Amino acid sequence: GAAIAALGTTGGDREVAAQARAALDRALAGGPALDPTMASSIVRVAAEHGDERLYDALAAAASRATVPEERYLYLYAAAGFRDPALVDRGLRASLTTEIRSQDTVRYLAAFFANSTARSRAWSFVKVNWTALEPRITVFFGDVRLSQALGSFCDVDTRDDIKAFFAMHPLPSAARTLDQSLERIDACIALRQRQTQAVSGWLAAR
Repeated sequence: GAAIAALGTTGGDREVAAQARAALDRALAGGPALDPTMASSIVRVAAEHGDERLYDALAAAASRATVPEERYLYLYAAAGFRDPALVDRGLRASLTTEIRSQDTVRYLAAFFANSTARSRAWSFVKVNWTALEPRITVFFGDVRLSQALGSFCDVDTRDDIKAFFAMHPLPSAARTLDQSLERIDACIALRQRQTQAVSGWLAAR
């Protein structure tokens, strides 16, 4: 499973991606079920390279699933897409009855784990804060959201996060938010050191 995910996502192996999509299409059409040990990796790879047709098929499969594990597998796949229109569609689902209130932050956190969806997810949270806040501030959702924000690695977003939560404080998640901001700072510092090292190496050539 891990090898499939690595090759199909980080490695960008088109053959692996095509095979994952074919296996998932067969399963969603009522064919052979996915191997449980590889199902999450197959869905992740297929979604990352997926289109609207796959998005619709996954949404339909999630709605008819009778086993919770299967429902969450297909439902949370929405966070793995890279097409901005599909990312936005997946984010909007968090405001509907498709996503239970107690699952909202777990669902949104998956979008922050997707580098191509991360900025859109943060914009979505800010714009829809009034509607999302009651879902976020239950079941330790504020803590989980604060943890998810630590995936950023740029000064502008760090400052934006600080400013936003100064206006919309989450008291019970204050320490977690501080830790996430520290992680962002560490990432920024590391990136700067790496950039300087590469620039120095190139200049010496």
